[in-house]
Amino acid sequence: MNDIVKIVCAYYGIPTHRLYTNFRQKQDVVIAKQMCYLLIREFIQNRSLTKIGKHFNRHHATIIAGLKTIKGELEISAKRKKEYEALHIKISQTKIFIEPLFCNDEAFSIKQK
Repeated sequence: MNDIVKIVCAYYGIPTHRLYTNFRQKQDVVIAKQMCYLLIREFIQNRSLTKIGKHFNRHHATIIAGLKTIKGELEISAKRKKEYEALHIKISQTKIFIEPLFCNDEAFSIKQK
């Protein structure tokens, strides 16, 4: 998740720590945060809304609202859609380490007969 956050913040020219603060944010930070939510959901399979929320120090309901907002923005704003496409391409071209959801012996063991 951190790799996606870094790419999005670099694109918008925002320090990464601003996405994690609990203070009222300017619109550019809100858009960057919502774009992170969307891109994390798309690029990191099986990443729950709760885990995304914990990463950003937010409740999962906040993530749901943010996703709904940014998806609406993408439908009506050509500028926002271009930003999304540019970020999507940038992330696609970057090798991102995706953390496993679990790592226990049972999940990775090969059963022997």
